[in-house]
Amino acid sequence: MPFNEDDTHEFRHCKETKGLSSSVIARPACAFLNAGKGGTVYLGVKKTGVVSGVEISRKSRDRLRCGVDELLNEFRPAVRYDKYQVSFVPVAEEESAQNRRRNIEIIPDVFVIEVSFNKCSGTVHTTSKNKCYFRCGNANSEYSIQDVRKWVIREQETFYNDQINILKRELSASKQKLETDGFSLIILDANECDDGESNCHGYAICTNTIGSYTCKCRPGYLGNGRECAYDDPCKDVLCSSYARCLVRDGSPICQCHPGYYGDGQICRDYNECEAERDSCDKNARCVNVAGGYKCFCLPGFLGDGFSCESDGSCGGRKCHRNAECAEIDSVKQCQCKKGFLGSGLVCVDVNECSNTTRVECPPFSRCFNTLGAYECRCDADYEWNGVECKLVCLRCLNGGQCLKSGCLCREGYSGERCQWGPNNLIDIYRFTVGDEFLVFTQGSTMQRLSLPPTQSSIGVLLQTTRGLLVALDFDHMNKMIYFTDVARRTIWRVAFNGTGAEEIISEGLSSPEGIAVDYVGGNLYWTDSMFDRVEVSKLDGSDRKVLFSTRLINPRSIVVHPERGYV
Repeated sequence: MPFNEDDTHEFRHCKETKGLSSSVIARPACAFLNAGKGGTVYLGVKKTGVVSGVEISRKSRDRLRCGVDELLNEFRPAVRYDKYQVSFVPVAEEESAQNRRRNIEIIPDVFVIEVSFNKCSGTVHTTSKNKCYFRCGNANSEYSIQDVRKWVIREQETFYNDQINILKRELSASKQKLETDGFSLIILDANECDDGESNCHGYAICTNTIGSYTCKCRPGYLGNGRECAYDDPCKDVLCSSYARCLVRDGSPICQCHPGYYGDGQICRDYNECEAERDSCDKNARCVNVAGGYKCFCLPGFLGDGFSCESDGSCGGRKCHRNAECAEIDSVKQCQCKKGFLGSGLVCVDVNECSNTTRVECPPFSRCFNTLGAYECRCDADYEWNGVECKLVCLRCLNGGQCLKSGCLCREGYSGERCQWGPNNLIDIYRFTVGDEFLVFTQGSTMQRLSLPPTQSSIGVLLQTTRGLLVALDFDHMNKMIYFTDVARRTIWRVAFNGTGAEEIISEGLSSPEGIAVDYVGGNLYWTDSMFDRVEVSKLDGSDRKVLFSTRLINPRSIVVHPERGYV
């Protein structure tokens, strides 16, 4: 640069706009304006005067102009747009060519940013942070508001006193000249208070006098009239820490802050929640805090406390699978369904059959508990006809007619219950070579097929009502067949000839399916696909135990190896 920093020039070094802050421009701008001579801030110039430039794009240049406008508009008083200019001077780079001629090339998007301020006088500016600067040589000196005010008053007094002395001398000279010429001079007093020529403080009362005026601070203010400071009536008043001092009709009083009540000397917190003076949502909880209150949405609701919406749960809780969400007194609660008892979060099945007053089963039937309900099942040898449990004849099979003692079999069938068809009349208690047969279940029946099979070698061993027989296994030692009935949720056994059917397990079953007989150890094994477990008992149903109840999903078939003891 062809000049150094002085009272009208200041250099600021920065390579890019990221290094700029408001104080970089605010401080010298305030100093140049208050000094009255004007000046320029050069951004992109080192203190030594070497030009470095600022890398800035077109968009950033526009943004910088707006930033300077906003900065100077925040000055007090604001700086008018015609009092300053922002310009961008391109930076060129000089290169030496081989023919010793110099080449000058402009560097793209690199500028020296010049913020210039016009000459002005009579106005003192402060920055947005209430700081005041004056340019002194090549430095920006900070002055307090009180210092500036004293300086202005002193300058004004000097200026007006000089003007008054000049006027007095001119009037005295004019008076002498007029008296010499035979005229008399009448001097009229000027009212400096009405003409706005006094230098009284804004909070002072101006009183005109002959040839001058006096200044006196207003009530509530202290000073000499040219400087008046507020005389705070509350300065010696001690209020509660939760109150503030106010001046009413010239007298100080203590007033509690909002959210507190009392005489100002003692202030207590006002509990808006207990007084129900809060604005919380009906699905929110009010919490009193010092000087106010807060609202928090209840579990199961979302919002700011003043407005709460459901989050889709039942009051913030996940109901049990055997419960449902119900709204009671505008509050969502989990309730167990009919047939279950509990909190709604946990629901346990009610065994209605344990209390005979809760069930109404017809004669010749028994109550069986089910999940959430119960059902009445007719006793053995009875069946439901839609009205009652009626006795039926189950002794005779294959179309045989029941007699008082025995059965009347159709032609081609025989046996105590007509269970044997033609060519199937063997004594199953005496096995000889060739006496082979297959026993299987079908629906509510157990049937026997002699081997090799013929068209008439099949017969019904056992006929049940309302039963669904699934699996069976043999006890060769005791000549018994064990089988599961999923419809009646029971386990039975019957003799090889289909007689003497006996129910050995009827409680604690849900879906018994697979069954296996350990005729060596005298144990009975079965699976329950609904309860997901494997159980064992003696062949008569006693000493029942659960073998496996974890990590099983719908267990069905089961097989044992009695000789080796494997399941």
